[in-house]
Amino acid sequence: MVFYARGFLRLWAVFLCAAVFLAVGGVLIYRSDAEEFDLLFPDKMREEREYRRIKKFFPDTIADYVIYNVGTDIQVHSECNTIENHPDTKVTGLTGEICEKIIRSAYRQVGGNKIVFVILGKFTKGSELHRQLVDRLSQPDKLNGYDIRRIERHEIAWYDAKLFDVVITQEGEIRRNPDGQESMSYEKQADGVNPVTQYFINRFPPAQ
Repeated sequence: MVFYARGFLRLWAVFLCAAVFLAVGGVLIYRSDAEEFDLLFPDKMREEREYRRIKKFFPDTIADYVIYNVGTDIQVHSECNTIENHPDTKVTGLTGEICEKIIRSAYRQVGGNKIVFVILGKFTKGSELHRQLVDRLSQPDKLNGYDIRRIERHEIAWYDAKLFDVVITQEGEIRRNPDGQESMSYEKQADGVNPVTQYFINRFPPAQ
């Protein structure tokens, strides 16, 4: 009987340790935002976890600019485009498909009318093809000593060396229409000296 009692106590101790380990591990997984654990959660919680991860890239305030809600403060979507079938890109002569996850947010100047959109792009297909496309549709330039690309007049882009494949900032102005509604204007050329572009080019510096 003593032998069985000892065996039972050992077995109980093993089960108790395992339960504690699983409980602690479950708490750590729940608190962790690591993408590897997303599959353990339902869809709604996956979206919330992704939002928390992405939000870390976008501070609420940068100098005299605050994050601006355009429907939502941060927009995330994925898309695929075939170059030869798109009116803006088929003129390059390149062919192929590009798939990209796009993270987009905006910052509005406090007490002013300037706005800066920020786009972080991560390619799931056609990363090198996209670089060829941008190189054909843009002009090279320098900002803070870094190599950048000028796509459209209001845009500055660069290839990130860290988390994202490409970073784009778009500079514009918010105008008040006679009907009281606001609209965006992109008439001026982006110069990249605003604190938002400066923050992101230092946070995600171009590859050298």
